[in-house]
Amino acid sequence: WWQINVAAFLAISTASPDSMAKMIREEPVGLSQCREKLQKLCAEVRAFAGGGSALPSRRLLLAGFSQGAMTAMDTALHMPPTEPPAGVVFLSGAPIVVEQWSARLQALKQAGEALPVLVTHGMADGTLPFACSGWVRDLLTANGADVKYVTHPGGHDLGGASVVRSLVSFVAARLADRA
Repeated sequence: WWQINVAAFLAISTASPDSMAKMIREEPVGLSQCREKLQKLCAEVRAFAGGGSALPSRRLLLAGFSQGAMTAMDTALHMPPTEPPAGVVFLSGAPIVVEQWSARLQALKQAGEALPVLVTHGMADGTLPFACSGWVRDLLTANGADVKYVTHPGGHDLGGASVVRSLVSFVAARLADRA
């Protein structure tokens, strides 16, 4: 895991643009080690699930909630551009290392790939402000990702039935597309 500064994210609504820009560009302590461990786990899952040969990366979908969403996105974007995952489910997260993410998205785009991403967020989130999901959506979209954006009236939670239906639909479509 890596260290997240929740207080900084909570203060975002009153922070100066310079403070916000700095926060979403700095690499959190422990992120690179976490990324390495998750990339190793993904490789092990692909080897195990492939039935004798490696499962194609396009059959692997990464998902996470809150800090897990940020970690899933970061891990997906650090996979080789020629071996992208089937997609990312980004539930109630926030942007981090935005320059790294932009560069990685551009590499995918140059490889002819558009990373499919489902972004969801509660409009009453008191932990990671709702605005964070809009920033993620805009960052991803501006850099060639195929983004589905779903909001819900809840807080820092998964949302209701409409979010679950969107999630099921997204996952089914991603794995059917990549068979």
